[in-house]
Amino acid sequence: MIIDQIVSNSRASIEKEDLRALLHLLEARPAQHALEIGTWRGGSAKVWKDFFALEDLVTIDIIEDPLLARENGITYLVGDSQDPKVFSQVSLSKYNFLFIDGDHNYESVKADFELYSPLVKPSGVIVLHDVCHLADTVTVKPLWEELKTSYKSWAELKTTPGSTGVGVLFL
Repeated sequence: MIIDQIVSNSRASIEKEDLRALLHLLEARPAQHALEIGTWRGGSAKVWKDFFALEDLVTIDIIEDPLLARENGITYLVGDSQDPKVFSQVSLSKYNFLFIDGDHNYESVKADFELYSPLVKPSGVIVLHDVCHLADTVTVKPLWEELKTSYKSWAELKTTPGSTGVGVLFL
């Protein structure tokens, strides 16, 4: 099965069983246009590229990764996702899939969500990483708790006790 192969080869920072559950959840929602905030080493970007039949994948990270920059089919933007210069480089066309895993503090994640979620099509999906984890530098969970009350259809994936969780909003 392709999902097992993708998960087994994944270098994404998402816990493998959470990733497996997420991909099964997304099977019924194919994406052609994806946007990722917080690329780090490109592990999740490669998952989206392999899983979806993407026409384009735009990734944003504050740290440059020369290997990912050369990956075919990926537009890799270097800079702060909230910088107007970076945002201006993101196509204003609508995306089917948005993955937010950038700066992990409440204010930054909320700003990313508010800036980029309007770029997602009404039938699209928004995924946030680390929604079940709360630490001094990771405060995504309170935002996730707020977002869940605003959406009719959502899922929270935390498949193991050590998982930091994945939140999925279905638009």
